[in-house]
Amino acid sequence: MDDISVSKDEFCGSDSKSFTTCHPGYMYFFMITYLHCLNKQIEEKLESTVGSNWRANNIWYAVSMDKKLLDTVFGTIKKLEKSFFASRILGKDGELGKAKFCIRGEEILPAIQHKYQHLDFRLKSYFVVARISSKHIQLSLHQVVKLASPGEDPASIIIQDEMIHIDNVHDTLCKSIMKSIQVNCPVDYCTTHKNEEATQYDFQSFKIYSNIYQNLKPCVVELVSSYTYN
Repeated sequence: MDDISVSKDEFCGSDSKSFTTCHPGYMYFFMITYLHCLNKQIEEKLESTVGSNWRANNIWYAVSMDKKLLDTVFGTIKKLEKSFFASRILGKDGELGKAKFCIRGEEILPAIQHKYQHLDFRLKSYFVVARISSKHIQLSLHQVVKLASPGEDPASIIIQDEMIHIDNVHDTLCKSIMKSIQVNCPVDYCTTHKNEEATQYDFQSFKIYSNIYQNLKPCVVELVSSYTYN
């Protein structure tokens, strides 16, 4: 595998013809090769950080993966674990290291209950978590599978995971807020501005709209950036 990862075979040159395949054997080989290369980078990082004697320490890996990626590429946590053994990231009897595998986001329930103690999460109840990024919004449907008990946290599993791609999430949120203000929220001006000409603060005015929009966007960006989960 080491020889393959550094190979400079002419087949990889610019003149060679590329091809697409869905053959499970090729896909599995690519996946194992990718994990092997990832492991080499991890080893180099450990050596530069801990020193050449890092192998004498107990190594644990925490592997968190999006549900959609797990379902489409690996299938199950068990198959993902087997891939880590096949690529030699993990070894039998813990000779290379051990790992804890989980689906990204499924650990969120204890944090939600801690912050919103008034919410009643019953067994087999559902809730949705939205992760907002600059280019997409990821929605995860959770089901509660374990309630909190003395010494143990509650737990949920992700039933469905969807990604909504948006060119610019912040711009889209600002436009939605402005539209909602214009349609549903009559503005109650303060005493100072009530004495001014109404047109100067008219939300239908393009100039006023632009000024408010420019001030609103930094607030939206700051608000979204301060929360990993919403």
